Amino acid sequence: MDNAYSSLLVPYSFSGDNPQEPVSELDDHLASVNRNGDLCKVHDDHNGGGGTSCAKCTSKYLLRVLTAILAISLVGLVFGLLPYLAVHEAAKEKYNHTLYLVAGIFVLVTVPISSQGIVQHLVNWYMPQVQKFVVRILFMVPIYSIEAWFSLYFHGAFEYLRAFRELYEAFAIASFLYYIIELLGGEENLALALRTKNGSYGSHVFVFKLVCKEWNMGREFMMNCKYGVLQYVLIKTLATIVVFILESKGLFQPGVWSWGSAYGYIAVTMNISIGYALYCLVKLYYATKDDLKDWRPV
Repeated sequence: MDNAYSSLLVPYSFSGDNPQEPVSELDDHLASVNRNGDLCKVHDDHNGGGGTSCAKCTSKYLLRVLTAILAISLVGLVFGLLPYLAVHEAAKEKYNHTLYLVAGIFVLVTVPISSQGIVQHLVNWYMPQVQKFVVRILFMVPIYSIEAWFSLYFHGAFEYLRAFRELYEAFAIASFLYYIIELLGGEENLALALRTKNGSYGSHVFVFKLVCKEWNMGREFMMNCKYGVLQYVLIKTLATIVVFILESKGLFQPGVWSWGSAYGYIAVTMNISIGYALYCLVKLYYATKDDLKDWRPV
């Protein structure tokens, strides 16, 4: 818009007996342009845009209108229609439907809010090597909420949905590991930085003293933490495949703890695996927390 105004100022000279006359003429011309709705055209003619600016203005206007319509519809759905349906179903003693509708209210609030953060990162894609891991982690919120909502309705697919959710959980934990590594400049820089740290970070606590020797600070510490996290991704993937196979054959019995039940073995294995993965992730974070204080990753 400023370029359009400046282009209109060029032909006028303010020398002469009546310096206010050109200003008056300019104001009349601008007023005419605004009345006729041709200000975008003046800007395009000056820049040789051929109507590009008007198209952009129209697109932005339509986007704002569409966003407002969607926001109003979402508010009406969340605070109007769904609560009404939930009360109506409860009055008919259909409590499963009521639970599903109430959960849907929270999902419809959660997903747009979390998606807004994801979109902001995608629009401001200035550090792709770092932001790609942030986006992967942020996707946990909509995935978890939608999975929980679907599980309330599709009871037969509950185990499949839960397996997918936990598989993405492993993926998100690995993404946080690589997020820390990228914030610190990559594996080589991280290994060099760890060599300057206190050796006490490489010692272990609790039961881990019995199964792990002390890690030397530097590449050894970094690789042990990295592999400690990634082993959970591998084991979780294999466990998910086993659950799918057993579920399809009717041999998987969730919640049944017995020597002949696969559920107990899988549950114990997964708890040990994720416990060790989180332990390694926490050790890496505490060893580098001073270097990460400007980024505040948690």
